[in-house]
Amino acid sequence: EREQMGGAGASTAAMHTSLSDRNCYGLAFNFGDIMACNFYQTIGLTAAVLGINSIGRVKTQVGLYLVAAASVVGLGFPDLSHTVLTVFASAALAAVMGGCCVTVAHTPELFPTQARVLAMGICNSCAHFGATLAPYIISGFIAPLPT
Repeated sequence: EREQMGGAGASTAAMHTSLSDRNCYGLAFNFGDIMACNFYQTIGLTAAVLGINSIGRVKTQVGLYLVAAASVVGLGFPDLSHTVLTVFASAALAAVMGGCCVTVAHTPELFPTQARVLAMGICNSCAHFGATLAPYIISGFIAPLPT
């Protein structure tokens, strides 16, 4: 443990970890990839705005969610190169961001004015309930990845 903390015998290079390869509780984080994925959220938001203005809300929403689904399927192949997986993750994050923004803009228009707040609250609660249950339901169908 002393060598890991930069004690006697540890080189200066070992004491300084780069920004792109930090280790936190046994998990290695590549902050460059995290920044790239988060940058793509702005691209997803831009795609949502441009899509709403050109082809409409429903087509934009469906298209962005289909792109997200295809990108997430690509993440199911852990043997692919790191760069390819980062591209899939970035595309999925961008499409989900854009799709969710279109959903928030489109859903209130489906309900009468008197029921919009209640309807949006119920829809949001159902979405969070489904998101909470999804990992438990899916884990029963998919075998864990070999480590």
